This record gives sequence, C-alpha cells and structure tokens, in this order.
Amino acid sequence: MTSWIEVSRPVCSRGMQWMTARVLAALLFSERDTLTAGDIAQLLSISTGSVLTALKTLISVGLIENLPAPGSRREHFRFPEGAWARLMSEQNQLVKVMRGAAEQGIGASGTDSLQVATSPRCGTSTTTRGGSYRP
Repeated sequence: MTSWIEVSRPVCSRGMQWMTARVLAALLFSERDTLTAGDIAQLLSISTGSVLTALKTLISVGLIENLPAPGSRREHFRFPEGAWARLMSEQNQLVKVMRGAAEQGIGASGTDSLQVATSPRCGTSTTTRGGSYRP
C-alpha cells in the first residue's frame, strides 16, 4: 500500500485526480495481469463506483484497457502494450494541434487587436488584450 501512495502523490501533483491516481498505482503494482473493478475496490478499500469513474478516465486517455477474461462475466483491466509511449505522443500531437489553431486565430484577428508580451519569469510569449503582460 505504501507503494501506491508514493506513486499516487507525484501523479496527482501533475494534475491527475487522487482516486484516479490510486487506481492507476494499484494496476501498476498488481502482481496479476488483470484486475476487475471489484478487485481494485477491495485492494484500495474504496467504493466500486469510485473505481469505475477512475477507470473510465484512464481508459479515455489510453492508459488502461478493458478486456473479457475467459470464464468470467466481469470486465478485467490492464495496461496495454506501449501505453505510456502512446499517451506521451498523443499529448504532444494535441499540443501541436492546439498551437496551430491558436496561431491561425491570432493571424485571422490581425495584429492591431492583440499584443504579444514575453514573460520575464519563464521566457514564453503570452498574448494579451489591450496591454502588457504583468507577472
């Protein structure tokens, strides 16, 4: 259990919800290849509803997958092959798409409607309306 908490805290500090991080850690440190929602709920002493909500989040970002298990009517969950690499590449692609959309929007609105300022703290450009950037 200590391992789950140790892994959960840093993941939470990067924006993941606490319960989702706990479920992720339980799957990561499980000695079994797959776990059911009930298995995870029992391991973490939390409700199955909380586990299902966390699993839905993890499935949506591609970190885990659900699959049928022979002889079982319950869904089983595991990490798919290459889950971390896929997540990182998808996030990088999303950032590229968002940046392209922002650049198109700035280009379409004209330079007189926006000012671009540089943050002295991090050296990044920030677009503001009608004034300079104040950190």
